[in-house]
Amino acid sequence: ALATWMIRVTGGASLVEAAVVVPVGPQSVEVSLSLNVANNLSIVVIDAASNLSAAVVRVVVQDALKPNPPVVSTPPEVTNAASITLQVDAEAGATIEVTGGAATSTAIAMSPVGVVVNLKLNQDNSLSVRAIDAAGNRSLAVTRLVTQDSTPPSLSVEAVSPLTQSASIVFRPTTEFGATLNATGGLSSVTDVGTGSPQNFPVGLTDAMPTDTLRTITIIATDAAGNGSVPFTVQVRHDSVAPVMPMVVTPPASTLAPYV
Repeated sequence: ALATWMIRVTGGASLVEAAVVVPVGPQSVEVSLSLNVANNLSIVVIDAASNLSAAVVRVVVQDALKPNPPVVSTPPEVTNAASITLQVDAEAGATIEVTGGAATSTAIAMSPVGVVVNLKLNQDNSLSVRAIDAAGNRSLAVTRLVTQDSTPPSLSVEAVSPLTQSASIVFRPTTEFGATLNATGGLSSVTDVGTGSPQNFPVGLTDAMPTDTLRTITIIATDAAGNGSVPFTVQVRHDSVAPVMPMVVTPPASTLAPYV
């Protein structure tokens, strides 16, 4: 014969009693929890004669509080690397989640922890960093913007004369705005910042006059991400040495010839 028993649960937000008909299989009992505390739930069965079973205890922590936003390091604004590592500090044991890159990256918070983030190539990556606690609460996002740029800058240089008597030579390079121009092989290394249009870029050849010197000048442009252009290379000879005075035979003081 079937009998009606009672399942009683205490230790939550309120007493719960649920009638069950036995014998039966596993039963589901919904228990309201006290918020943001540990709930020490005691479960007993009461038979039809009001006998109580031994209690089974289960501890459930109810947590509806968002974790604090994580503390996130500041990455480079521009990089030519395919990935970066963010140093993130968050609630111990929380899952750190980073979205906005090439794929979602996760790690377990350990005060702090390095999170490797793969970047979308040649575009802006607006990264959102959150902490997710064991209860599934998500913190407010901390954002970081990283531009991935693996495209070398263009560089063009107007033609120059391979021979000069000047102590310096002025090149006319054109490269992207903000890129660093660097010339080597001259009297000393020379740098300038690209304007996005042709610009004067003087390079010293000698500090001694007169002289005859052959120099190989190399100019390269490097953008903010560290990408280098194809080098421009040219040989320039600085020659400020006057030729030897010619030897001239003294002509006759007077002659009938139409030439000497």
